[in-house]
Amino acid sequence: MTEWQPIETAPKDKPILIRKLHQIGIAMHNPSIFGGWQMCSSVAFFQEETQANMCNEALPLPTHWMPLPEPPK
Repeated sequence: MTEWQPIETAPKDKPILIRKLHQIGIAMHNPSIFGGWQMCSSVAFFQEETQANMCNEALPLPTHWMPLPEPPK
């Protein structure tokens, strides 16, 4: 099982799970917003070309991250 890791170690080139206290969400790094992480409303059809349309809410100053799980086969 993957453990939560400090946000400072998070990759900035792919979607990840982020956490702040009891809030957890899927996010992409976006240095132009406060806190640097932009929450994604849905990843069911996530594609890099459409990430800007799907990630639109900030979660200010998350503290931890973990990789997304592999999708079911």
